[in-house]
Amino acid sequence: MNEPDELIIRRQICADPAQQAAQLRKGLTPEDWLDSAEEPADPWRLQTTRFNAINQRDAYHANGWIGQRVAPRGDGDYRYGSRSFCYSCRDHRNGKPGGIIRELPRWSTLDCREIVDRLFRPCEERSNYLQDVDMRSATVTTSCKRTTPGAQWQENRRIWLARHDKHLAVLEATLTPEWGDFFAWHEELVNDDEQDTTCQEIDGCIVLTVSEGDKQIAIASKLFTPPEIDGKTVSNPKQKGAISRRWEAKLERGQAVTVHKVVAIYTTDECSDPSTQALNKLATFTSVAAIDSSYQAHCAAWATLWEHRVEVDHPRLQQIINASTFQLYASLRDDITWSIPPCGLSGHGWGGKIFWDSESWMYPPLNLLQPGLARSMANYRIDTLPGVQKNAADEQLPGASYGWNSCETGDECASKDGPYWRERHISCCVVLGIWQHY
Repeated sequence: MNEPDELIIRRQICADPAQQAAQLRKGLTPEDWLDSAEEPADPWRLQTTRFNAINQRDAYHANGWIGQRVAPRGDGDYRYGSRSFCYSCRDHRNGKPGGIIRELPRWSTLDCREIVDRLFRPCEERSNYLQDVDMRSATVTTSCKRTTPGAQWQENRRIWLARHDKHLAVLEATLTPEWGDFFAWHEELVNDDEQDTTCQEIDGCIVLTVSEGDKQIAIASKLFTPPEIDGKTVSNPKQKGAISRRWEAKLERGQAVTVHKVVAIYTTDECSDPSTQALNKLATFTSVAAIDSSYQAHCAAWATLWEHRVEVDHPRLQQIINASTFQLYASLRDDITWSIPPCGLSGHGWGGKIFWDSESWMYPPLNLLQPGLARSMANYRIDTLPGVQKNAADEQLPGASYGWNSCETGDECASKDGPYWRERHISCCVVLGIWQHY
Protein backbone atom coordinates (compact mmCIF):
# COMPACT_ATOMS: atom_id res chain seq x y z
CA MET A 1 0.00 0.00 0.00
CA ASN A 2 1.09 3.61 -0.24
CA GLU A 3 1.61 5.34 3.10
CA PRO A 4 2.34 8.96 3.99
CA ASP A 5 5.45 9.27 6.12
CA GLU A 6 4.12 10.93 9.26
CA LEU A 7 1.22 8.55 9.73
CA ILE A 8 2.79 5.44 8.26
CA ILE A 9 0.28 2.62 8.04
CA ARG A 10 2.11 -0.68 7.80
CA ARG A 11 0.68 -3.61 5.94
CA GLN A 12 0.83 -5.60 9.17
CA ILE A 13 1.96 -4.83 12.68
CA CYS A 14 5.62 -5.86 12.78
CA ALA A 15 5.23 -7.55 9.39
CA ASP A 16 9.02 -7.69 8.91
CA PRO A 17 10.38 -10.71 10.90
CA ALA A 18 13.75 -9.00 11.42
CA GLN A 19 12.04 -5.88 12.73
CA GLN A 20 9.78 -7.97 14.93
CA ALA A 21 12.76 -9.85 16.38
CA ALA A 22 14.60 -6.58 17.05
CA GLN A 23 11.55 -5.14 18.78
CA LEU A 24 11.08 -8.24 20.90
CA ARG A 25 14.75 -8.10 21.95
CA LYS A 26 14.06 -4.58 23.14
CA GLY A 27 10.96 -5.81 24.93
CA LEU A 28 8.73 -3.88 22.51
CA THR A 29 5.60 -5.86 21.72
CA PRO A 30 3.15 -4.99 18.94
CA GLU A 31 0.88 -3.58 21.64
CA ASP A 32 3.73 -1.36 22.88
CA TRP A 33 4.38 -0.18 19.33
CA LEU A 34 0.73 0.74 18.91
CA ASP A 35 0.60 2.65 22.18
CA SER A 36 3.91 4.43 21.59
CA ALA A 37 2.79 5.88 18.24
CA GLU A 38 1.12 9.26 18.08
CA GLU A 39 -2.65 8.93 18.19
CA PRO A 40 -4.17 9.97 14.86
CA ALA A 41 -6.48 12.97 14.89
CA ASP A 42 -8.83 11.06 12.61
CA PRO A 43 -8.45 7.29 12.01
CA TRP A 44 -10.14 7.74 8.62
CA ARG A 45 -7.39 9.98 7.25
CA LEU A 46 -3.76 9.57 6.19
CA GLN A 47 -1.87 12.85 6.16
CA THR A 48 1.55 14.32 5.63
CA THR A 49 2.89 17.86 6.04
CA ARG A 50 6.18 17.23 4.25
CA PHE A 51 6.51 17.85 0.52
CA ASN A 52 8.48 15.26 -1.43
CA ALA A 53 10.32 13.68 1.52
CA ILE A 54 12.75 10.96 0.39
CA ASN A 55 11.32 8.27 2.68
CA GLN A 56 7.70 9.12 1.93
CA ARG A 57 5.31 7.03 -0.17
CA ASP A 58 2.83 8.43 -2.65
CA ALA A 59 -0.77 8.97 -1.71
CA TYR A 60 -3.06 6.53 -3.47
CA HIS A 61 -6.70 6.03 -4.37
CA ALA A 62 -8.67 3.74 -6.69
CA ASN A 63 -12.21 2.82 -7.69
CA GLY A 64 -11.76 -0.92 -8.15
CA TRP A 65 -10.93 -0.65 -11.87
CA ILE A 66 -8.52 2.30 -12.13
CA GLY A 67 -5.90 3.25 -9.56
CA GLN A 68 -3.83 6.44 -9.36
CA ARG A 69 -0.84 7.24 -7.20
CA VAL A 70 -0.88 10.95 -6.39
CA ALA A 71 2.37 12.91 -6.51
CA PRO A 72 3.24 15.42 -3.78
CA ARG A 73 1.98 18.24 -6.02
CA GLY A 74 -1.51 16.77 -5.79
CA ASP A 75 -2.00 15.24 -9.25
CA GLY A 76 -0.26 12.70 -11.50
CA ASP A 77 2.79 14.93 -11.97
CA TYR A 78 5.52 12.37 -12.64
CA ARG A 79 8.55 12.90 -14.84
CA TYR A 80 7.90 9.69 -16.76
CA GLY A 81 4.87 7.43 -16.63
CA SER A 82 1.48 8.03 -15.08
CA ARG A 83 1.59 5.79 -11.96
CA SER A 84 -1.99 4.98 -12.96
CA PHE A 85 -3.14 1.43 -13.65
CA CYS A 86 -6.29 -0.16 -15.02
CA TYR A 87 -7.24 -3.82 -15.04
CA SER A 88 -8.21 -3.51 -18.74
CA CYS A 89 -4.86 -1.96 -19.72
CA ARG A 90 -2.44 -4.79 -20.39
CA ASP A 91 0.68 -5.15 -22.52
CA HIS A 92 0.50 -8.15 -24.86
CA ARG A 93 3.59 -7.28 -26.89
CA ASN A 94 5.81 -9.81 -25.12
CA GLY A 95 3.78 -12.65 -26.64
CA LYS A 96 3.09 -14.26 -23.28
CA PRO A 97 -0.46 -15.33 -22.39
CA GLY A 98 -2.59 -12.66 -20.74
CA GLY A 99 -0.01 -9.89 -20.96
CA ILE A 100 1.13 -7.77 -18.01
CA ILE A 101 -0.62 -4.81 -16.44
CA ARG A 102 0.77 -1.56 -17.79
CA GLU A 103 0.53 2.09 -16.91
CA LEU A 104 -2.22 4.10 -18.51
CA PRO A 105 -1.16 7.10 -20.57
CA ARG A 106 -0.71 10.18 -18.40
CA TRP A 107 -4.14 11.67 -17.83
CA SER A 108 -4.08 13.12 -14.32
CA THR A 109 -2.02 16.29 -14.63
CA LEU A 110 -3.55 19.69 -13.93
CA ASP A 111 -0.97 22.27 -12.97
CA CYS A 112 -1.72 25.87 -12.04
CA ARG A 113 1.00 28.50 -11.91
CA GLU A 114 1.90 32.04 -12.81
CA ILE A 115 2.59 33.02 -16.40
CA VAL A 116 6.17 34.20 -16.69
CA ASP A 117 8.02 35.66 -19.65
CA ARG A 118 10.95 33.30 -19.32
CA LEU A 119 12.26 30.23 -21.12
CA PHE A 120 12.51 28.33 -17.87
CA ARG A 121 10.26 27.71 -14.89
CA PRO A 122 11.42 29.83 -11.95
CA CYS A 123 12.44 28.34 -8.64
CA GLU A 124 9.66 28.24 -6.09
CA GLU A 125 8.94 27.52 -2.45
CA ARG A 126 6.05 25.61 -0.91
CA SER A 127 4.86 26.26 2.64
CA ASN A 128 1.91 25.26 4.83
CA TYR A 129 1.84 21.97 2.94
CA LEU A 130 -0.78 19.30 3.68
CA GLN A 131 -1.75 16.21 1.69
CA ASP A 132 -4.72 14.23 2.92
CA VAL A 133 -6.21 10.87 1.91
CA ASP A 134 -9.80 10.63 3.12
CA MET A 135 -10.43 6.89 3.12
CA ARG A 136 -14.16 7.33 3.68
CA SER A 137 -14.54 8.84 0.21
CA ALA A 138 -11.30 7.77 -1.53
CA THR A 139 -10.51 11.45 -2.11
CA VAL A 140 -7.02 12.98 -2.09
CA THR A 141 -6.69 16.69 -1.29
CA THR A 142 -3.51 18.74 -1.32
CA SER A 143 -3.01 22.32 -0.17
CA CYS A 144 -0.04 24.67 0.14
CA LYS A 145 1.17 28.19 -0.40
CA ARG A 146 3.44 28.56 -3.44
CA THR A 147 5.90 31.44 -3.77
CA THR A 148 8.01 32.36 -6.80
CA PRO A 149 10.05 35.50 -7.51
CA GLY A 150 7.01 37.02 -9.23
CA ALA A 151 3.95 35.69 -7.45
CA GLN A 152 2.50 34.05 -4.38
CA TRP A 153 -0.73 32.06 -4.23
CA GLN A 154 -2.69 29.60 -2.13
CA GLU A 155 -3.32 26.34 -3.96
CA ASN A 156 -5.94 23.70 -3.14
CA ARG A 157 -6.39 20.49 -5.12
CA ARG A 158 -8.76 17.54 -5.09
CA ILE A 159 -8.69 14.33 -7.13
CA TRP A 160 -11.08 11.37 -7.09
CA LEU A 161 -11.88 8.32 -9.18
CA ALA A 162 -15.63 7.76 -9.31
CA ARG A 163 -16.77 4.68 -7.44
CA HIS A 164 -20.24 4.82 -8.96
CA ASP A 165 -18.87 5.05 -12.52
CA LYS A 166 -15.59 3.24 -13.10
CA HIS A 167 -14.80 5.20 -16.30
CA LEU A 168 -14.85 8.64 -14.66
CA ALA A 169 -12.20 10.74 -12.87
CA VAL A 170 -12.15 14.37 -11.74
CA LEU A 171 -9.37 16.79 -10.79
CA GLU A 172 -9.94 20.23 -9.28
CA ALA A 173 -7.38 22.99 -8.77
CA THR A 174 -8.20 26.23 -6.94
CA LEU A 175 -5.76 29.15 -7.03
CA THR A 176 -6.03 32.26 -4.84
CA PRO A 177 -3.41 34.94 -5.63
CA GLU A 178 -1.78 36.93 -2.84
CA TRP A 179 0.30 38.79 -5.37
CA GLY A 180 0.91 38.40 -9.09
CA ASP A 181 -1.44 39.01 -12.01
CA PHE A 182 -1.47 36.38 -14.78
CA PHE A 183 -1.95 32.68 -14.10
CA ALA A 184 -2.60 29.54 -16.14
CA TRP A 185 -3.96 26.04 -15.62
CA HIS A 186 -2.18 23.41 -17.74
CA GLU A 187 -3.54 20.00 -18.72
CA GLU A 188 -2.12 17.25 -20.90
CA LEU A 189 -2.65 13.70 -22.12
CA VAL A 190 0.60 11.86 -22.86
CA ASN A 191 1.52 8.39 -24.07
CA ASP A 192 5.19 8.03 -23.18
CA ASP A 193 5.59 5.08 -25.55
CA GLU A 194 4.55 7.42 -28.40
CA GLN A 195 3.73 4.41 -30.62
CA ASP A 196 0.32 4.00 -32.27
CA THR A 197 -1.07 7.14 -30.62
CA THR A 198 -3.71 9.46 -32.04
CA CYS A 199 -4.33 12.90 -30.52
CA GLN A 200 -7.35 15.06 -31.35
CA GLU A 201 -9.31 18.05 -30.12
CA ILE A 202 -13.05 17.44 -30.54
CA ASP A 203 -15.99 19.51 -29.28
CA GLY A 204 -13.91 21.30 -26.64
CA CYS A 205 -12.32 18.06 -25.41
CA ILE A 206 -8.85 16.65 -25.97
CA VAL A 207 -8.69 12.94 -26.81
CA LEU A 208 -5.78 10.51 -26.81
CA THR A 209 -6.20 7.02 -28.29
CA VAL A 210 -3.61 4.24 -28.08
CA SER A 211 -3.92 1.21 -30.39
CA GLU A 212 -2.29 -2.18 -29.92
CA GLY A 213 -3.48 -4.70 -32.47
CA ASP A 214 -7.24 -4.99 -32.02
CA LYS A 215 -7.07 -3.35 -28.57
CA GLN A 216 -7.63 0.36 -27.94
CA ILE A 217 -7.47 2.67 -24.94
CA ALA A 218 -9.11 6.09 -25.22
CA ILE A 219 -8.83 8.95 -22.75
CA ALA A 220 -10.85 12.15 -23.16
CA SER A 221 -10.56 15.27 -21.02
CA LYS A 222 -12.80 18.32 -20.64
CA LEU A 223 -11.97 21.53 -18.75
CA PHE A 224 -14.57 23.52 -16.85
CA THR A 225 -13.47 27.11 -16.28
CA PRO A 226 -15.45 29.82 -14.43
CA PRO A 227 -17.59 31.76 -16.93
CA GLU A 228 -17.38 34.96 -14.89
CA ILE A 229 -13.60 35.14 -15.46
CA ASP A 230 -12.37 36.66 -18.72
CA GLY A 231 -9.88 33.94 -19.62
CA LYS A 232 -8.81 32.15 -22.80
CA THR A 233 -7.92 28.56 -23.74
CA VAL A 234 -4.67 28.11 -25.66
CA SER A 235 -3.70 24.87 -27.42
CA ASN A 236 -0.03 24.09 -26.97
CA PRO A 237 2.16 23.01 -29.93
CA LYS A 238 1.58 19.35 -30.77
CA GLN A 239 4.18 16.79 -29.77
CA LYS A 240 4.44 13.15 -30.73
CA GLY A 241 2.23 11.04 -28.48
CA ALA A 242 0.89 14.02 -26.54
CA ILE A 243 -1.77 16.72 -26.58
CA SER A 244 -1.96 19.63 -24.13
CA ARG A 245 -3.54 23.02 -23.58
CA ARG A 246 -3.84 25.74 -20.95
CA TRP A 247 -6.39 28.22 -19.70
CA GLU A 248 -5.02 31.69 -18.96
CA ALA A 249 -6.57 34.51 -16.98
CA LYS A 250 -5.71 37.73 -15.18
CA LEU A 251 -6.78 37.43 -11.54
CA GLU A 252 -7.30 39.89 -8.73
CA ARG A 253 -5.66 39.57 -5.37
CA GLY A 254 -7.68 37.28 -3.09
CA GLN A 255 -9.85 36.02 -5.96
CA ALA A 256 -10.28 32.24 -5.62
CA VAL A 257 -10.66 30.54 -9.02
CA THR A 258 -11.34 26.83 -9.52
CA VAL A 259 -10.79 24.84 -12.70
CA HIS A 260 -12.23 21.33 -13.02
CA LYS A 261 -10.86 18.61 -15.28
CA VAL A 262 -13.24 15.72 -16.03
CA VAL A 263 -11.69 12.61 -17.58
CA ALA A 264 -13.34 9.56 -19.18
CA ILE A 265 -11.39 6.35 -19.83
CA TYR A 266 -12.60 3.44 -21.98
CA THR A 267 -11.01 0.41 -23.63
CA THR A 268 -12.16 -2.13 -26.19
CA ASP A 269 -12.79 -4.53 -23.31
CA GLU A 270 -15.91 -2.47 -22.55
CA CYS A 271 -17.00 -1.15 -25.97
CA SER A 272 -16.15 -1.26 -29.67
CA ASP A 273 -15.39 2.48 -30.03
CA PRO A 274 -13.65 3.75 -26.85
CA SER A 275 -13.00 7.33 -28.05
CA THR A 276 -16.63 7.92 -29.01
CA GLN A 277 -17.81 6.39 -25.75
CA ALA A 278 -15.42 8.63 -23.77
CA LEU A 279 -16.68 11.74 -25.57
CA ASN A 280 -20.29 10.70 -24.97
CA LYS A 281 -19.54 10.36 -21.28
CA LEU A 282 -18.08 13.86 -21.11
CA ALA A 283 -21.07 15.25 -23.00
CA THR A 284 -23.25 14.37 -20.01
CA PHE A 285 -21.32 16.98 -17.99
CA THR A 286 -22.63 20.40 -18.96
CA SER A 287 -21.80 22.35 -15.78
CA VAL A 288 -19.94 22.27 -12.49
CA ALA A 289 -23.25 21.33 -10.85
CA ALA A 290 -23.11 18.03 -12.75
CA ILE A 291 -19.62 17.43 -11.35
CA ASP A 292 -20.83 18.17 -7.80
CA SER A 293 -23.73 15.77 -8.27
CA SER A 294 -21.37 13.08 -9.50
CA TYR A 295 -19.11 13.57 -6.47
CA GLN A 296 -22.09 13.09 -4.16
CA ALA A 297 -22.90 9.83 -5.94
CA HIS A 298 -19.27 8.78 -5.59
CA CYS A 299 -19.27 9.49 -1.85
CA ALA A 300 -22.58 7.65 -1.44
CA ALA A 301 -21.12 4.58 -3.15
CA TRP A 302 -18.17 4.57 -0.75
CA ALA A 303 -20.51 5.14 2.23
CA THR A 304 -22.39 2.00 1.21
CA LEU A 305 -19.14 0.02 1.16
CA TRP A 306 -18.13 1.35 4.58
CA GLU A 307 -21.39 0.20 6.15
CA HIS A 308 -19.50 -3.09 6.50
CA ARG A 309 -16.30 -2.59 8.48
CA VAL A 310 -14.37 -3.61 11.58
CA GLU A 311 -14.42 -1.29 14.59
CA VAL A 312 -12.13 -1.28 17.65
CA ASP A 313 -11.68 1.16 20.51
CA HIS A 314 -7.99 1.90 19.82
CA PRO A 315 -7.55 4.91 17.44
CA ARG A 316 -4.15 3.84 16.12
CA LEU A 317 -5.26 0.26 15.50
CA GLN A 318 -8.49 1.57 13.97
CA GLN A 319 -6.49 3.60 11.47
CA ILE A 320 -4.50 0.51 10.47
CA ILE A 321 -7.69 -1.52 10.05
CA ASN A 322 -9.33 1.24 8.02
CA ALA A 323 -6.27 1.58 5.77
CA SER A 324 -6.05 -2.18 5.19
CA THR A 325 -9.76 -2.43 4.43
CA PHE A 326 -9.52 0.62 2.15
CA GLN A 327 -6.83 -1.15 0.11
CA LEU A 328 -9.10 -4.16 -0.41
CA TYR A 329 -12.21 -2.13 -1.23
CA ALA A 330 -10.26 0.10 -3.63
CA SER A 331 -8.84 -2.88 -5.51
CA LEU A 332 -12.02 -4.55 -6.74
CA ARG A 333 -15.59 -4.00 -7.94
CA ASP A 334 -18.61 -6.27 -8.05
CA ASP A 335 -19.33 -5.40 -11.71
CA ILE A 336 -16.10 -6.90 -13.06
CA THR A 337 -14.76 -10.46 -12.97
CA TRP A 338 -11.21 -10.25 -11.70
CA SER A 339 -9.15 -10.79 -8.58
CA ILE A 340 -6.58 -8.74 -6.63
CA PRO A 341 -2.89 -8.85 -7.65
CA PRO A 342 -0.15 -8.26 -5.04
CA CYS A 343 -0.01 -4.49 -5.61
CA GLY A 344 -3.71 -4.04 -6.31
CA LEU A 345 -4.04 -1.02 -8.61
CA SER A 346 -1.10 0.88 -7.11
CA GLY A 347 1.67 -0.56 -9.28
CA HIS A 348 2.74 -3.17 -11.82
CA GLY A 349 4.69 -5.40 -9.44
CA TRP A 350 4.52 -9.07 -10.48
CA GLY A 351 2.91 -7.94 -13.72
CA GLY A 352 -0.50 -7.56 -12.11
CA LYS A 353 -0.88 -11.35 -12.09
CA ILE A 354 -3.02 -13.26 -9.58
CA PHE A 355 -1.37 -15.40 -6.90
CA TRP A 356 -2.70 -17.77 -4.26
CA ASP A 357 -2.34 -14.86 -1.82
CA SER A 358 -5.68 -13.63 -3.14
CA GLU A 359 -7.63 -16.58 -1.75
CA SER A 360 -5.48 -17.08 1.35
CA TRP A 361 -5.18 -13.53 2.66
CA MET A 362 -7.42 -11.09 0.77
CA TYR A 363 -10.48 -13.23 0.12
CA PRO A 364 -11.52 -14.14 3.72
CA PRO A 365 -12.18 -10.58 4.99
CA LEU A 366 -13.91 -9.63 1.72
CA ASN A 367 -16.10 -12.73 1.89
CA LEU A 368 -17.22 -11.61 5.34
CA LEU A 369 -17.55 -7.87 4.72
CA GLN A 370 -18.30 -7.60 0.98
CA PRO A 371 -19.57 -10.88 -0.52
CA GLY A 372 -20.17 -9.14 -3.85
CA LEU A 373 -16.47 -8.29 -4.20
CA ALA A 374 -15.51 -11.79 -3.06
CA ARG A 375 -17.81 -13.22 -5.73
CA SER A 376 -15.81 -11.37 -8.39
CA MET A 377 -12.68 -13.16 -7.18
CA ALA A 378 -14.42 -16.55 -7.15
CA ASN A 379 -15.92 -16.00 -10.61
CA TYR A 380 -12.49 -15.11 -12.00
CA ARG A 381 -11.25 -18.54 -10.98
CA ILE A 382 -14.35 -20.22 -12.43
CA ASP A 383 -14.30 -18.29 -15.72
CA THR A 384 -10.62 -19.08 -16.32
CA LEU A 385 -11.10 -22.83 -15.87
CA PRO A 386 -10.26 -23.60 -19.55
CA GLY A 387 -6.82 -22.07 -19.10
CA VAL A 388 -6.40 -23.92 -15.82
CA GLN A 389 -7.27 -27.22 -17.52
CA LYS A 390 -4.68 -26.38 -20.16
CA ASN A 391 -2.11 -25.98 -17.38
CA ALA A 392 -2.87 -29.52 -16.20
CA ALA A 393 -2.63 -30.88 -19.74
CA ASP A 394 0.74 -29.16 -20.19
CA GLU A 395 1.90 -30.97 -17.05
CA GLN A 396 0.45 -34.23 -18.37
CA LEU A 397 -2.01 -34.34 -15.49
CA PRO A 398 -5.77 -34.88 -15.44
CA GLY A 399 -8.24 -32.21 -14.28
CA ALA A 400 -7.18 -28.65 -13.55
CA SER A 401 -4.07 -26.97 -12.17
CA TYR A 402 -4.31 -23.35 -10.99
CA GLY A 403 -1.20 -21.38 -11.76
CA TRP A 404 1.24 -19.88 -9.31
CA ASN A 405 1.21 -16.80 -11.53
CA SER A 406 -2.22 -16.56 -13.17
CA CYS A 407 -3.21 -14.15 -15.94
CA GLU A 408 -6.56 -13.09 -17.39
CA THR A 409 -6.93 -16.42 -19.21
CA GLY A 410 -5.92 -18.60 -16.25
CA ASP A 411 -2.76 -19.80 -18.02
CA GLU A 412 0.34 -20.34 -15.92
CA CYS A 413 2.71 -17.39 -16.42
CA ALA A 414 5.42 -18.35 -13.95
CA SER A 415 8.77 -19.37 -15.39
CA LYS A 416 9.22 -23.11 -15.73
CA ASP A 417 12.85 -22.58 -14.69
CA GLY A 418 11.79 -22.05 -11.07
CA PRO A 419 10.02 -24.35 -8.61
CA TYR A 420 6.90 -22.25 -7.95
CA TRP A 421 4.75 -23.48 -10.83
CA ARG A 422 4.87 -26.99 -9.34
CA GLU A 423 3.30 -25.96 -6.01
CA ARG A 424 0.11 -28.00 -5.68
CA HIS A 425 -1.40 -26.14 -2.71
CA ILE A 426 -2.59 -23.36 -5.03
CA SER A 427 -5.53 -25.36 -6.38
CA CYS A 428 -6.51 -26.26 -2.80
CA CYS A 429 -6.49 -22.57 -1.80
CA VAL A 430 -8.66 -21.63 -4.78
CA VAL A 431 -11.18 -24.41 -4.23
CA LEU A 432 -11.40 -23.63 -0.51
CA GLY A 433 -12.13 -19.98 -1.31
CA ILE A 434 -14.88 -20.85 -3.79
CA TRP A 435 -16.39 -23.33 -1.33
CA GLN A 436 -16.37 -20.72 1.45
CA HIS A 437 -18.35 -18.32 -0.75
CA TYR A 438 -20.88 -20.61 -2.38
